[in-house]
Amino acid sequence: MSEKTIVLIFLMAVAAIGMIALLSNYGNTGAAIVHRNCLCSITMYDYYGSPIGVMNQEVRVRSGESWTDDACSMRCDAMFGRGYRDRTSVTGVAI
Repeated sequence: MSEKTIVLIFLMAVAAIGMIALLSNYGNTGAAIVHRNCLCSITMYDYYGSPIGVMNQEVRVRSGESWTDDACSMRCDAMFGRGYRDRTSVTGVAI
């Protein structure tokens, strides 16, 4: 076989695999998973109430319904909050 024939067969095989992969994605049913992000701002305070430092952490959220500022604040507090008496403040914002 010539070099052109081998290259042509290879390109046709790659195209066939791509078409199979593309068509297999259309067979999936159900709701789409939307990836959104929340920005968590964690502020730590010393014993006297002065801020020591702020850390920002981006958290991925997997559904569009929970992509609000209130939902992000609850999620960030659940992930990074330490409790009622701890000297840490956590807020979340949808980005």
